[in-house]
Amino acid sequence: MQPPITTNQAAQEHRRLFSSRGKNAFVREADRKTRGSSRGKGKRIPTCTLKFFCLSQANAIKPPTAVKERTALLNAGLGDATIQFQMDSSTLECHQQIVSKFPKLLETGYELLLYQRGEDAGFYNIPSPYTPQRMRDTAGSSKIYLRPLQKDLDESPVEHCTELLKVISLILKFFSSILLYSEQKQRELESSDTI
Repeated sequence: MQPPITTNQAAQEHRRLFSSRGKNAFVREADRKTRGSSRGKGKRIPTCTLKFFCLSQANAIKPPTAVKERTALLNAGLGDATIQFQMDSSTLECHQQIVSKFPKLLETGYELLLYQRGEDAGFYNIPSPYTPQRMRDTAGSSKIYLRPLQKDLDESPVEHCTELLKVISLILKFFSSILLYSEQKQRELESSDTI
């Protein structure tokens, strides 16, 4: 003889069978509760993907429209690109991702711009700080243009820049290690303050 089924057990069985969350939803939910606040496999860090276009001329007043110009920029490691940022990234991390995508900008610096068409056509500055949230809020789904500051960029194909890419890679690793070290020290200070 089977033990009598309680109302609670019947409700759980009904939810398990007819829930849109799947077959083992309650098992997964119980697992999540036991994990507490620790970051589990199921938690994702929010990200945003932004479209960029790297110009080669420091005095550019409009984006290139000819296919030949755009192709030359792409061959030079400039032009169109898409970069995915984690929403909690700092300005330094954003800079590192931009420079890793467009390494030639490291030698000149850059400014972030939006292009407006029509009567008032031209580039308009995106105000700093350059965080993913701020860039997404300002640009929306528009393309963000990167214009070099100090001088025009070399439009030679990327294959000729392997030494520069190696140096840039080392610089980015150095700054990443500094950032990690400073974050670790900050966490140690915060944890010592709470004790």
